[in-house]
Amino acid sequence: MVEKSRVNVRNTDALERIREACPDAFYVHLVRHPLSFGAAILASPADSRHLVRAMIDPGAEQRTLDPQLLWLEVERRIDEFLAEVPPERQTHLRIEELFTSPKTRLRTLAANLQLSTQTAAVEAMLHPERSPFSGMGPVGANLGDELQFLENPTFLVPFPSEASLEGPVPWLPKRRGFRPEVVERARTLGYV
Repeated sequence: MVEKSRVNVRNTDALERIREACPDAFYVHLVRHPLSFGAAILASPADSRHLVRAMIDPGAEQRTLDPQLLWLEVERRIDEFLAEVPPERQTHLRIEELFTSPKTRLRTLAANLQLSTQTAAVEAMLHPERSPFSGMGPVGANLGDELQFLENPTFLVPFPSEASLEGPVPWLPKRRGFRPEVVERARTLGYV
């Protein structure tokens, strides 16, 4: 079973229920650069609408949606959760690396998960549109995945693989940069 609902990492109780229900689970921490994460959140009205509270800095002089706050909150929660998971039951993958060399990264991930690394298996992973889960779902369980994926369930590179932690963040007023704590956390995840 694979559970990939993004909502689970936004709630500590949900993560604890997963740990209790699946004590031998293997966790894949899929990481995304805070710049492309923020751009994707702001481009998705459904995501932005439900996450407004997590993206507004109460101390800011001007109220602005700032997805880096949500990114940092989620990354900290994942870090705390994975600190309790044995290292042999977890792996980390930066999504930019996946999109840069998908076959290599998927083969490595499959090996970590003790799944088939044969060419046919890796090739199948590159075609999510062939999956029975790539549609809108049955009545009563429709929209079980991200709407953007369901509208076009193909393996596409959705953003440039190179993003910087330096310079202005496009969604912030006065073209400010990332917060120091975001830069620090992103660097621990391998971003520059």
